[in-house]
Amino acid sequence: RHGAEPAAGGTGCFLSECWDLQPDILTFGKGIGGGAGHLLSGAVVLEGASKLQGGPAGTAYQSHTYAGSSARALANGAALLASLEKWRPSVRAIEAAVAPIAAELNEASGGAVLAHGQGALWGGLFAHPDPQARTAANLEFKRLCAEARVLPYFVPVGGFMLTPRYDDDPDVYGAAVRDMADCALQAARSMGWAPSALLPVSKPAPRES
Repeated sequence: RHGAEPAAGGTGCFLSECWDLQPDILTFGKGIGGGAGHLLSGAVVLEGASKLQGGPAGTAYQSHTYAGSSARALANGAALLASLEKWRPSVRAIEAAVAPIAAELNEASGGAVLAHGQGALWGGLFAHPDPQARTAANLEFKRLCAEARVLPYFVPVGGFMLTPRYDDDPDVYGAAVRDMADCALQAARSMGWAPSALLPVSKPAPRES
């Protein structure tokens, strides 16, 4: 679940809502565990999943992340931590591919899209203070992305997130990100927002020498 503002008819908002999916079960964790998903997590069975609703626990379940497979989960976590160092060059290559595209999108949109990030994690926001205006831009953005056959993580508050695999080819990934950025730019321009209506952008304070 991400974001504080619900999408139209939504809850505010699960990944299934971002991608217009109709799942039988929703899982959750971090939002009810004070930011720590390994402390508390759960699942909710939605209407229509009649076979699942007939279980002894009803329609809601809760557990912690490592329940039922603690040894395997901990071994996997340890292996992942041990492998992080070798992925640093890949993360730097992803950043080198995405950073100039994000900068170009910011400039070309005239502040209507705010894109930023570092390493392999990047995102962007349609920079209008009205949630309904951002929702309209997001819907157009989804349509354009579908036509371009690119699928970012659509953020319900109006924008996108990028979370690539570390072994993605930076050139191929960069080409896909550029296609997505073009879609975001087209969506923002189609809204016809006046520059004075956009969210103000604060510049970093100068460093003391």
